[in-house]
Amino acid sequence: MAFFYEADPPVWYYKRSGYGGQKVKFPNAIAKKMERLFQKTQRNDSSEVELLWTNKADSKEYKINVRSYTMEEQNSHSSYRYHSYGNYDVSREGYPYPKYGNKQALKKSFQKFKTDEGKIELEDPRQFFEWYNVNGENIDGLIFHAIAKAPGLFEFNIDSMADNFAQIGCTKKGDINGKIQDMKNTLLGTKWSGLNRETKLTRKKQMKKLAKQLFEICTMGRKGVRELPFIPRESEEEEVKGAGDSDEESEGEPLYLPLMYNLLYIQNASRFPLAGKFCTFMEGYLKEHKKFGLTWDEWENLAEFLFTETNPADTDPDGWPTLIEAFILDCVGK
Repeated sequence: MAFFYEADPPVWYYKRSGYGGQKVKFPNAIAKKMERLFQKTQRNDSSEVELLWTNKADSKEYKINVRSYTMEEQNSHSSYRYHSYGNYDVSREGYPYPKYGNKQALKKSFQKFKTDEGKIELEDPRQFFEWYNVNGENIDGLIFHAIAKAPGLFEFNIDSMADNFAQIGCTKKGDINGKIQDMKNTLLGTKWSGLNRETKLTRKKQMKKLAKQLFEICTMGRKGVRELPFIPRESEEEEVKGAGDSDEESEGEPLYLPLMYNLLYIQNASRFPLAGKFCTFMEGYLKEHKKFGLTWDEWENLAEFLFTETNPADTDPDGWPTLIEAFILDCVGK
């Protein structure tokens, strides 16, 4: 999914057909458009495979075909000797998506749990995850949400969920857990110290993207939310509940981030050895500074720190934001 396969965006190149020379990288703007069309072809949608591009380097217009991996100069003047001069080979380098699965079969399976038109809102998540042989009480359930691009916790759009699981190669419900395990083992199966430099860059991007997506899920579909609570908010003075206050208002905002933290980091302590100590420190730090919540950026930085660091004494505190810097200094001071 986006957090996994698209961590490193693919790079598109062109090279004159039948001639030597190096490949030339397409500019980012046209490469993004090419990638969108390419992903459509991966879904067996060939309704649109060509686009026009004006190359600023030579002010010429070209027609690009992402299915045949070709590019042709428009209005080029060629002869029988140089018939291929205006033709180019196109190539794509990057992590490829698996062969597109069976969206309709998956959609039919998900319909079993439909609670509203085109939607699933789970009141009994255990039954749902057991049906798909997924452990919904650990990181597997989080990865399921991330692949599905769930708009909220235990909330799914059936059509987009079927499309997203088909995009990673699922053809039937039995494929889902296998794909989740593959992603989990790829992301967390090897400790940071055991990865080479290139793989480290990719895995770090994947981890941060996963964390960011989980933050979005915790917003429960609300737009523009930049901070979510991590500990209960405490009033400076004792407040008396008014007659007009609802029970929902008095309970405060649900604490979804601590749940995510526990399933993602605490339960995987062998891969995130600092998770428990950091959580204890963070709770005290937030309470002391009357902050109570984490911003989107803090949550993402936290993911990078826990994913890449194992010993605060070997970590430069100046290279991290305030919360993480304070944790490192606290550990070193002790």
